Amino acid sequence: KWIEALALFRETCQNEKTAMPVLTAGIGACAKSFHWELALGLLSKPFNVTPDAVMLNATISACGRSSAWQQAVSLLGDEMPRRRLSPDTVSFNALINGCSQASEW
Repeated sequence: KWIEALALFRETCQNEKTAMPVLTAGIGACAKSFHWELALGLLSKPFNVTPDAVMLNATISACGRSSAWQQAVSLLGDEMPRRRLSPDTVSFNALINGCSQASEW
């Protein structure tokens, strides 16, 4: 069934109206299952969307939950400014939680 699920996911991501929420949900699922690499992969896929702060926050959370704190720092400090996005409370909380879980203070 997972092949069918991936095909549906890919098809849904091709639609401009549904791509953003579907990708954000996919990144959130990656965060819950500690698959930060997959979350980064979804963020960088050339779908019909420009990642927004919500999507980047979900990816920061995915990295943080998996103790990939360096990637979380890079997303907040490099990727968000590069995309002209401003970190918000959610961004900083996700980063702080990730650093805390990795004991990186």
